[in-house]
Amino acid sequence: MPVMERWSRLILALFWAVFLALYVAAAVVYPGANHFDYGAEGYDLWRNFICDVLHVETIGGHRNTDGAALGTAAMVALVPAVSGAEAEPEEGDGRGTATA
Repeated sequence: MPVMERWSRLILALFWAVFLALYVAAAVVYPGANHFDYGAEGYDLWRNFICDVLHVETIGGHRNTDGAALGTAAMVALVPAVSGAEAEPEEGDGRGTATA
């Protein structure tokens, strides 16, 4: 595996790790509420949408400034992680050296 390919895979993995860490942190500090239960406490993986942590005010009216900042930072880290994975050439697609 060429050195640049190893570095690009490492950087992609780093962006994914940063995304996951920031998103989990945003979910942990999320005060609560979802579309099914406005009085619920905390983030519920099955009842909250991914974008719920991005709002400064929850559905139930609670302040979520810290969670919104963490969630936004997580989404910023997600963009290069996803776009970099798509830009990585597959074997035999004509963009690299030919394999016999």
